[in-house]
This record gives sequence, C-alpha cells and structure tokens, in this order.
Amino acid sequence: GVSIVSNLSDLLPAGAAAKQLTFTDSGSGIASKAPCVLESAGTVSPIAIGSDSAGTPTYFSGSSDAKTQGGMASNGSGEILYAYRANNGYGTVQVVNYATPGGSITYGTPVTFSSSSTGGVSCAYDIQSGYYVVAYTNSGSNFVGECRCVSVSGTTPTVNSATALSSYPYQVNNTDCEYDPTQQKTFIAHDYVYDDGASTIYSGGYVRLCDPSNAYNPPTVHGGVDAVGGANPWFYTAPSMSYDASVSKTVLFYCDLSGNAFSKIISVSGTTPSFSGSTAFNSGSTAYPNACYDSSQNVQVVAWIDLSGSNRGNIRAGTTGASSITYGGEVEFSDGQTVNQANNAIAIAYDANAQKVVVAYAADDDSDNGKVTIVSVSGTTLTPASSLYLDGSTGTPVDNFASAYDATGKRVIVTYRITSNDQTRLNAVAPGATNLTATNFVGIADSAISASAAGSVIVQGGTVTGLSSLTTGSKYYVQPDGTFGTSAGDPSVNAGIAISTTSLLLNGDS
Repeated sequence: GVSIVSNLSDLLPAGAAAKQLTFTDSGSGIASKAPCVLESAGTVSPIAIGSDSAGTPTYFSGSSDAKTQGGMASNGSGEILYAYRANNGYGTVQVVNYATPGGSITYGTPVTFSSSSTGGVSCAYDIQSGYYVVAYTNSGSNFVGECRCVSVSGTTPTVNSATALSSYPYQVNNTDCEYDPTQQKTFIAHDYVYDDGASTIYSGGYVRLCDPSNAYNPPTVHGGVDAVGGANPWFYTAPSMSYDASVSKTVLFYCDLSGNAFSKIISVSGTTPSFSGSTAFNSGSTAYPNACYDSSQNVQVVAWIDLSGSNRGNIRAGTTGASSITYGGEVEFSDGQTVNQANNAIAIAYDANAQKVVVAYAADDDSDNGKVTIVSVSGTTLTPASSLYLDGSTGTPVDNFASAYDATGKRVIVTYRITSNDQTRLNAVAPGATNLTATNFVGIADSAISASAAGSVIVQGGTVTGLSSLTTGSKYYVQPDGTFGTSAGDPSVNAGIAISTTSLLLNGDS
C-alpha cells in the first residue's frame, strides 16, 4: 500500500533548530522575521492587508440606458439579481455575475416585470424556495404596492404573477425585502398612505411575511402588522431590514415622521409578525437608514443621513439582544461632506472576505460625486477609512445606489445613476483584505528574502530568534496584518509561546 503524509510536520527533520524549509518569495520581498503564508504556486508571501480599491466603473451591461431606483440581492453563489426602473420607468430584472476575484463582470438578459412606471423597488433571495422576491410600487396603477417572484435559469430571469400589497386608495412609496432563514420566508416592509384624491386620512408602516410560489402561482403574502404605531405614522423614508444570525431574528430600521430613528426586533407567531420595543439609534431629523449584518462581529451596522447634523452621513453598530439593541457610539462616514438626499441615497453591504462594511453615497459638498467608504468593525466600534471616489475621479455627480456582496467574486458590487445624463454605471469595490487564512500560515522568515529569491522559513516546531517586544511566557498570535499580538482574532494563527524576549517557539495552531 501507499502511505500518504497529511501533515507538513511529518516531512520535517527532528529538532527545533532544524525546522526550516527553503521557499521562494512570490513578489516584492519578505522582511526578516516576517510571518509568511503559502501561495498556491508553492511560493511564499508576507502576511499583509491589501489596500482598499474602488475598482473601474463600467456602464451597466454595456449600455448607457437608465437603470435606477432599484435593489440588489445575491443568492450567495455568484449570482446577483438587480431589480430596477428601466427606460419609461418599467420594472425590470437582470442578472449580474462576477465569476472570479478580479475577473470581468457579465450580465444576463433584462426582463420586464411591470410594463408601467414603478418605484420603491427592493428584492431579496429566498433560499427556501430558490426564488427572488421583488417588491415595488406600481406608480402607473394608483401607486399600489405589489410583489412577485423571479426565478433564474442560467442568467435568464423568469417573471411570475404579482400579488398586491395594497389596493387603491392605499398608496405605497417605499419597500424593503429581507429573507429570514429561521422563518424560511421573506419579510416585506412597506409604508402606505390612504389617499382618495381628496384628503390623506391615515398612514402606516407595515411588515408582512411572503411565501414564494411556483412559476404558475403568485406569492402568498400574509396579513401585515403596523410596525410604527401611534396616530397617523408611517416610514418617513424607505425602511431597512437585516437578518441577525446571532439571535436568529430579523431587525427593522426606520425613521418616523419626526425623523427619529429606531430599530425593532421582529418575532413571528405562525405567520403574524410582532415587534420588540423601539431602540433609538438617532434622535432628531434622520433620513434613509440602511443596515447590514456583520457576521464576524455579530453586530448590526446602520448608516443614515443626519438632517440635524448638516446632512452628514453617520454610522453606528449595535449588538442585538432578546428585546433591544445595544449600540456603540456613532461616527461620521462621509469625510466631512454632506450627503445628497436623493432616492436610494445610501447603499451599505458587508464584505465577508475582508470582514468590513462598504458604504456608498453621493457627497453633496463635492458636487454630488459618488464616493465609497470602507468601515472596519471591532465589536460596536467603527473606524471609517478615508472615502474613495466611486467613479474614479471628481466631476461625476451620481445618485440612486444599490449594492450587494458577491461571495464568488469577493467584491461588493455597487450600481448608481449618473445624474447629468441618466445613465447607469456599476463598480466592484474591494476592501483591503488579509491574505492569511486558518490553513495557509507556513512560518516566519529566518532572515530577509529578496524579491523572487529563495530563503529560509522557520516552520512549525522551530524556534524563531531575534524577535523584540515580546513578553516572556506570553502566548502570541500572528495577526491578519502580519504583526504579533496577544489577541486571537479571525483569522489569526497561534505562533507559540514566547520563551524569552528574543525567541518564539512556533506551535502553528490556528
């Protein structure tokens, strides 16, 4: 028989001093005592975090036609559906595919789902059924709310029949969709205003559960519950929902007519939603709250425009409990710029590869140029980086954002409208990510290795000498940025126990 060696240590000579192997540097060189990772080509690189990139903008699907006021949803396997207003305001769906990291973006065939003017478009991927749920207001039919299911075969969407969210004279302006894997259904949040053409009598903000159906039937929408409460309230701007895996519930974010901003945790009995008490995340004038879930820190991250704070863009993170959310401090993400208040004024998405949050917005003080801010998250502490131009340069005023994370391409795809000519562009934003994983740590360079040259790397079981600033007896981890630290961050690697202030025994435990 053949014996297969499964551990690198089985190939190494005995004795700590001899635990070295020769590797070739893959790029621009490696500093002495720098932790290294093994590349796919068998070479090594220093552990580092890459720089943030806003990519290169392109016209959506190669066309200069307008595609605005929409929502994006990912199926988690490299397929993203964009639901939007096309020319003449027709509701349209189209597949966007970013096949590989650094690869080119491809597009499917656009398919019209509503041959009349639409608005307030949102969508979510329903994992249980395999359908996308699209919600919108049919402004060509008295602004009634509707939803429908979309299936995708290859890159071609198939549009199914619509189910009404309201009927005249109940008008819908804004919607949001969010799939809840615990309920195995999709939540739809929408506002409504009773308007019979004579006077507005009352209004509200509803949350409903939706069961997608097969291609021959419209989706089943269960009875809604008013989430706002009180006398004549409604969602002042579009609501936002985000599923929280740490508590297995969906969280609703909204602002009321006074501009006060709240979050509520949604529970379900049968098919009837109920809500926790309100937790305020901003007081005063708030617009366009937009939230995402950071799965590495298990926090909700919500961004908004603070109308009482010179229209700056603010952001904060909160930990969801049984009945409320505990928020950390708010910080500004807009680099001292005011944020344009157009429709879909902010887009937010969590990048699971870089474990960072991406916020896209239009900087009102900078001629409405499109910008993107990468936000690092540690617990409920947020650290925004300096904003990057989304369209590559100044002089490109934009609005109407939508975004989604593509797990296959490891990018956040952002769409936006050029305000000067109503054209739509797309960009793939890549936050700086570490090249360290739980399995590719190989060791520490014994001495400096020149670019593309060969050099010795001390591997598991070896002792590294010549290190400084280490405390005797402490346990150290290789951090995602290539430094040594005492915290076991993800995806950090246990580098061993400090034997003295100048030597380190490599355990190699992740």
